[in-house]
Amino acid sequence: MKYKISDMYEPIGKKVLYVQSFEPSMTHDQGGRYPVTFSAYHAAEAWLKQLGYLTGSMEGYQPIGFGPANYWDYISKWTKMNGTERKQLHGVILSEDFREGNVYVVFCESPLQSLIKIIPFKKIK
Repeated sequence: MKYKISDMYEPIGKKVLYVQSFEPSMTHDQGGRYPVTFSAYHAAEAWLKQLGYLTGSMEGYQPIGFGPANYWDYISKWTKMNGTERKQLHGVILSEDFREGNVYVVFCESPLQSLIKIIPFKKIK
């Protein structure tokens, strides 16, 4: 699941430019420490929306595409997208367990001129 810069992300045929990881929030309950359900996914989605992106719908363990909100009206579930639509994405959200695991936002080369304002990436705690 770990992608490095310049790796090829084959499902959309583009090189990886940047990867941001999100860990689930933890809660203490009945003497144990447990991940808050979907907390890493919601943090990743909120971060992308803050950067001006629209995200697709979750579909099991499939990737979730994202692209500029001012270009896309709607991004469908991964298995409903055709190859052309996938190639227009700016990246994907990935996880082996969206419910309680780490989530990775993978930015890839964009085929479109970026419509997003330039925002420096910062480390998310």
